[in-house]
Amino acid sequence: MQLQTSSEQRFGVSEHSELVGEVRTLLVDKLFIRVPSVHADLFDEGLLDSMGLIELVAQLEKRFSVKLPIGELGVDPFSSVLTIAQVVADRR
Repeated sequence: MQLQTSSEQRFGVSEHSELVGEVRTLLVDKLFIRVPSVHADLFDEGLLDSMGLIELVAQLEKRFSVKLPIGELGVDPFSSVLTIAQVVADRR
């Protein structure tokens, strides 16, 4: 039996695995960022900086037809693939 972390339980990774995969693919295809894990902190790992965040948000808004105001949301929702997928799902 595989245990889920609290973020997986809250977000329902299995329910949103397609969205998580799309976010991961977007990071690779558009920002050339290979994420070691959906839990990895993109900032702490040195994979994303402030300029990369702006590009990420622009790509997410374009791909998923959502508005993601950084000033309102802050940077925490963009720290991992799981949190990015969650904010996109919440904004759909």
